[in-house]
Amino acid sequence: MDVAISSRLRAFESWMRKHGVVCSDVLRLDASEAGGVNVRALAALREGDVVATIPRRACVTPRTSGAAAAIKDAQLGGTLALAVAVMYERAWGAESPWYDYLRLIPDCEPVLLVWSEDEVARLLAGTELDKTVKQDREFLREDWKNVWSHSFLLENWVSSQMILAWRNILLLKVFFRQGPSV
Repeated sequence: MDVAISSRLRAFESWMRKHGVVCSDVLRLDASEAGGVNVRALAALREGDVVATIPRRACVTPRTSGAAAAIKDAQLGGTLALAVAVMYERAWGAESPWYDYLRLIPDCEPVLLVWSEDEVARLLAGTELDKTVKQDREFLREDWKNVWSHSFLLENWVSSQMILAWRNILLLKVFFRQGPSV
């Protein structure tokens, strides 16, 4: 096991305890060979089993982030607000309350939007995806220009967006539809 990921995993487990995150004994966190973290069930799970309890204050959200006031002032919502919150907290590094959690998340995910221009041209030319990737990149640039281009690099913005897209963070809308009580 990679010493660096093992160290980050131990720091994250300590962070979870400190922030009141409780995982069932049926779960185990393991370092993966690819340098990430896997969550494994050690026994069969049934519908309705509680595998973890995560206090809302332990979640990175637009309301819990250090950027909460700026996000509110800019009247950002949804995924856009969450991307700003994640980007802001990552920029703070060890000073962020979510540092040990955010260190486990890769800087970028292997999605089409982060492929190089050459890869897109070579591998997607003539497909509908070629057009879609170019349009989506432009939408990301526009959002970045309108929101935080004065404070953060485009690559940080794209990274935050891709992290959220990859993990389907939109599911949090259901959890937070009434807003977290922090």
